[in-house]
Amino acid sequence: MGGWNCVRCKAQCDKRTLHITRCPQSLIVNFERVRSDPNGDQYKADNMIDYPLIFDLKKYGLVEEDFDPTQSTTYELYAVDNHHGGISFAHLMATTKNALDHQWYHFDDASVVQVPETHENVKSDKANVIYYRRLSKAAEDARKEQNILHLWIHHDGEIFIIEAKPTDSIQTIKDKIMERLDISAGYY
Repeated sequence: MGGWNCVRCKAQCDKRTLHITRCPQSLIVNFERVRSDPNGDQYKADNMIDYPLIFDLKKYGLVEEDFDPTQSTTYELYAVDNHHGGISFAHLMATTKNALDHQWYHFDDASVVQVPETHENVKSDKANVIYYRRLSKAAEDARKEQNILHLWIHHDGEIFIIEAKPTDSIQTIKDKIMERLDISAGYY
């Protein structure tokens, strides 16, 4: 039949949904890389899976409506296990973020190399397991505060910069521009 039994209603369902009522400290995602061809032979898929460095469960609709608003729902990637090779032979390497210096390091047997935090260095088509840790509410709020947007405005031959937060509304940003230009709200 292809479905499974729902844990709530016990009926057989065609699709499965996930809702989180309490955020765990860590999320560990194991990608299913083993596939079978039409003959039943197994092989390892090396397709690129786009996983974020930082994500918020709320943005994906995974948090229940009555979720505790004082609890952080933001997670930060801190490790990636990379599986090189096939089904019968493999070489494992890891890229991890050091909790003390917040730098990324690539581990390959006895070799450890610091790498810049870029999608190219952290993401891999060989990713097999990825590890996230939940940010504290204070860290989540601080991260939102740190993400300051710098808007470069060119007006009458002058260039000036307006700082805006991702949480600022369009009206707030517009008001900052008006204030900087010393223009009444009716001008635009």
